[in-house]
Amino acid sequence: MKLKTTDFRIVTRQAVLGEPTDVGAVLFAQATSLLEEVGESGPFRLVGLAAYDLVAAEAPAPQLDLLPQAGNRERRLETAIDALAERFGRGVVQRAGDLARDRGVGVAANLDFLHEQEGDD
Repeated sequence: MKLKTTDFRIVTRQAVLGEPTDVGAVLFAQATSLLEEVGESGPFRLVGLAAYDLVAAEAPAPQLDLLPQAGNRERRLETAIDALAERFGRGVVQRAGDLARDRGVGVAANLDFLHEQEGDD
């Protein structure tokens, strides 16, 4: 995870997952825990998340757990959503929880004008 503060300081954190995943919720949970480690509340000019050591989906599957975890359900859901989006286009289906969630789209305006002196053009 890479964060750039408003005073252009760069803060980075990284973690290694215990097992391979292609579930967005798992990556989001890990990013959230990394953000909590940082201890800064923002605001941030840049927030980035990257994943490394990726493997193709056709790669041999890891050994399955004796007792399946809830993550398997999340993976099946994401796979179904991806298949629908591929067939019918993006935005054709979304999670109900995403309807109420503020994604911040269009909210993070450029606030550089706040630092301008009155009378500057």
